[in-house]
Amino acid sequence: MANYNEMYLESKEKIVGLRYAIVKYADNHTKSETADYFATTRKTVGKWYGRYDGTMGSLEDHSKRPHNI
Repeated sequence: MANYNEMYLESKEKIVGLRYAIVKYADNHTKSETADYFATTRKTVGKWYGRYDGTMGSLEDHSKRPHNI
């Protein structure tokens, strides 16, 4: 499978599909198995699995700017 980090740097449009694949793979496997399969970290798997709410919009990047000043 494609390396998550390399794919992220190459194309931000395709990354939502890869994140969806990570979430679906993680449904039937452990975080460690999923991270190994997609060549990423358990933390990344947990992040996207936790954010997924059934919509593709939940897998898009969130703004990193502060919410409060």
